[in-house]
Amino acid sequence: MEELKNMRPNFTESQNRAIFLAAGRKVAMSVCRLAYEITADELEGTADFPVYGVFVSLKRHGQLRACCGFLGDYVPLERALNESAKRSATEDFRFPVIHSGELREMNMEVWILSGPERLAAEGDDLFQYIEIGKHGLQIHRGQHHGLLLPGVATELHLNPRSFLEQTCIKAGLPPEAWRDPQTMIFRFEGVPISGNLKDALSASIPLDAPPEGEKGPDARNLAALADHCYRNIGKYLQGGIPDYYLPGAYDGQVNGACVRLKMARQYMDCAQTSFTGAEPLQATLLKIAENAAASMKKHRIPRENVQASLMVFWNIHPVGTADSCTLENLSPKECGIIVQRNGQWTLCFEPKNTPRELLEDALKRSVFPKDAQTAVYVAKVRSTESAFMTSTVQAPRTEASVRPPAVAGMFYPDSEREMKTELKRMLAENPEEESSAEANFHVGPKAAYAGAVVPHAGWVYSGRLAAQTLSQIVYPKHILVFAPKHRNVGVDWAVAPFERWSLPGRSMEGDPGLAQQLTRAVPEFQIDAAAHLQEHAIEVLLPILAKLAPGSHILGIAMNGRADRLPEAAKKLAKWISTLPERPLLIASTDMNHYATDAETRIKDAPVVDAMLRRDPEEMLACVRDENVSMCGNLPVALVMMTLRELSLLSEREVPASVLVGYRTSADCTGDKRQAVGYCGMLFK
Repeated sequence: MEELKNMRPNFTESQNRAIFLAAGRKVAMSVCRLAYEITADELEGTADFPVYGVFVSLKRHGQLRACCGFLGDYVPLERALNESAKRSATEDFRFPVIHSGELREMNMEVWILSGPERLAAEGDDLFQYIEIGKHGLQIHRGQHHGLLLPGVATELHLNPRSFLEQTCIKAGLPPEAWRDPQTMIFRFEGVPISGNLKDALSASIPLDAPPEGEKGPDARNLAALADHCYRNIGKYLQGGIPDYYLPGAYDGQVNGACVRLKMARQYMDCAQTSFTGAEPLQATLLKIAENAAASMKKHRIPRENVQASLMVFWNIHPVGTADSCTLENLSPKECGIIVQRNGQWTLCFEPKNTPRELLEDALKRSVFPKDAQTAVYVAKVRSTESAFMTSTVQAPRTEASVRPPAVAGMFYPDSEREMKTELKRMLAENPEEESSAEANFHVGPKAAYAGAVVPHAGWVYSGRLAAQTLSQIVYPKHILVFAPKHRNVGVDWAVAPFERWSLPGRSMEGDPGLAQQLTRAVPEFQIDAAAHLQEHAIEVLLPILAKLAPGSHILGIAMNGRADRLPEAAKKLAKWISTLPERPLLIASTDMNHYATDAETRIKDAPVVDAMLRRDPEEMLACVRDENVSMCGNLPVALVMMTLRELSLLSEREVPASVLVGYRTSADCTGDKRQAVGYCGMLFK
């Protein structure tokens, strides 16, 4: 066995070509659901070569389409190649089903793996045994398993530390699990054979044969099914038994359907989708009818005077990303465009528009950025309406008067009495039983600071650091609090429109008018109440601000993604602030690195805090990115720093421009150093 482990593939160019072509034929035949096995005759003498495993990776327009593999205790290449090619073609359930028409546009990599070796080193000593570009990593701990190919590290520009962290994440473990002695870490070597999949295709492979059900329902069938679904909604509303099947109607495989219930001045969409597989249409519509009836009951919508329309889509496949996609072969009369990001999506079908107009409409409705993180799909569409657009993205809520407390009782006390007691303790200069970490807080005289960074974990963990930081500020009339958006609800950069922020026993004023001014001045921001309703990063600070600045007005901004927007947004924000009669205070709400060991968290946070002290937002973002620091509010902090710099408020003065009030971790409170979160309090002159 040791001899087998030391064997590395050293095939000739002709043998590599034979392996690639055989794998490609297996992929294509598997996609077409045709029987085919790679044989030894095709592999030019490599069939019995013992390999640790084989992975087959398929990409279309630069986007991963499937990647599956086969690992064994040194199995013949012929077997591993057959298994991995078939699995990539038909069993990567992370992606929509591959259709034969896509094969000509795909690139393929065949990775031949060898030399698995458990790494006996621990901690940072592991780094010297991982060569980026040569080694892949595999991690085991209990039921958790994760593997990343050597190409992942090069594509994502990882270093040995971040490669280990990403492999842990792939295994469903915390990023720092590689430091745990119970975690088994293996390295292996991988040799890729790459090329265009079309080179492996032959005339005997029926690429143009449509998969079963691709034709879809015709107009007559679609109208009958819409009526059938509408009748079933009525039966569910009445507590009756639905008609499970409409004989003679279309029942092919589809990726999704949407029933639109139209009332006098509004409508409600009820959709059922499966992007990674297909389901019978009639079963899909039965589930939609049940869900639609439940929604109508919940919202007390009567069935009378309600009309139903139906849209069905199938044969979904990716065509790239919003900033780079191939739409030339799309027929708007038959196809729609789907944009997807962070689990949310929008489908746009408009036969009169060009493909590019469809894409722009879908992006506009979704409020998705036109970048590489927004995936674009094409699907066949039929609709009882001439055009159809539906989305899982909630439309921004621009009207909301009061924001009720969402995390009282979890992140801070939910009774006014307990809240006052805890505030008194957190704001005291020398509280009883003060820890050494708290004793080291830098507390100076009150001053008109231009900005601040404060943590937003529960008061038990970071409340005193937040309070001591905020207690040193002389407050203006308006406070802009920039915070991370932890939940996948609402627009990415959301400005709160609330007139008031309600708290237990008290409240703080908002300013809807100022919110409107901000979004007009900085179009990157949008008014949206929904993004704020369940977020905690602003709310946890409000009772402290209500105590210290009871006359101030709070304008909350929640942010997620789009670091590329920061420089331009900062310029516009600074320009707008300079027009106001009084400069508002800018607060960035963030916690630092999450859930590593206490020592690792402190090591990771140190250069980030140093960059903040040196007033260098670009360096701070680079540290967060390159060292994989899980600092949730890095965008709000960077935006505040960039804006203050645009306002010429981060230059050196007679007093330090940046003041570190304190740094601590959750371990200072809990004593648990296994999984610690970092917290920082900082002030900017």
